[in-house]
Amino acid sequence: MSRIDFAPRTLAPFAVLILMLAGAAGAYAQGSWSILSTSPTARANTALASAGGMLYVIGGNFHGNSSSIGLVESYNPSTNIWMTRAPLPQASQQLSAVQINGTIYAVGGGTATSALNTLQAYNPATNTWTLKAPMPTARYSPVAVVAGGKLYVMSGGSGYGADYGHLVEAYDSVTNTWSTKAPIPTPRHNFGIGVIDGKIYTVGGGIGLAPTQRTDRFLEAK
Repeated sequence: MSRIDFAPRTLAPFAVLILMLAGAAGAYAQGSWSILSTSPTARANTALASAGGMLYVIGGNFHGNSSSIGLVESYNPSTNIWMTRAPLPQASQQLSAVQINGTIYAVGGGTATSALNTLQAYNPATNTWTLKAPMPTARYSPVAVVAGGKLYVMSGGSGYGADYGHLVEAYDSVTNTWSTKAPIPTPRHNFGIGVIDGKIYTVGGGIGLAPTQRTDRFLEAK
């Protein structure tokens, strides 16, 4: 009976091929990043929202200049093109923005000297802004989220020592009214926020200068 000798040199090409395929599969599983068209304007402390398949960059301030700006620019991922849109009626930085039923709501933030309680609504179809009922509490850096068709605003501060880490206010876009909700059990700032099945979850954040592991859940009263 003849002997079949599987020498290492015979397996080597197959081993290399297997390693290459494994490496390619691993790279694919990790995902990939693409460098897109840069935004027209360099700025910080903006808000970002999406509507109708477009991204909208709202407000902020220029580097080395603390004055707030009302600039709004949109990005179309299908064409990789940026456009300038109608500016905010009230310039603001450190604001938040969300989308409800196709309308973008920019809330809070402030000027270089004072916090704002403004709620500004943008209609992408007409490229127009409308001032809505003001938020009860003016605040920089609010955390905003949409749940059950309502806008919830939490945390933030006055910029002059007042911290609203406990405060929760909700806006009903149908009635154009605000209401105060149950406060966050552990007042804090700069936390993560998300919504699952209509329930709002807040995770982490800071209490003073110390980070926290706290996780809370909010369910709107029926």
